[in-house]
Amino acid sequence: MGQFPATMLATMRAAANRGQRTVPEMIDGHQVRDPQVRDLLTGYVARRSADLDYPSAEALAYRLGAGGWQVEVAEVGFWHRAVEADRLVGDGQR
Repeated sequence: MGQFPATMLATMRAAANRGQRTVPEMIDGHQVRDPQVRDLLTGYVARRSADLDYPSAEALAYRLGAGGWQVEVAEVGFWHRAVEADRLVGDGQR
């Protein structure tokens, strides 16, 4: 027990013996489209992983990478400007 039979496909054996993924590999698994968002998430997880064990860093990368980051940075900027404009108007001036 604990070993794969010799007849197992080489790709399955390689996948089972792959080892730990790097932080960029963890984030890239979620196909974040925008390179700026990908770099931000990769940098954040890399900095945090210094204080975390591997499963915790992997879970953090999963939560962030799978968190709906499929928006473009331009869209984020639009919403940020909209929130700022709303905040400047204030509740009393609507």
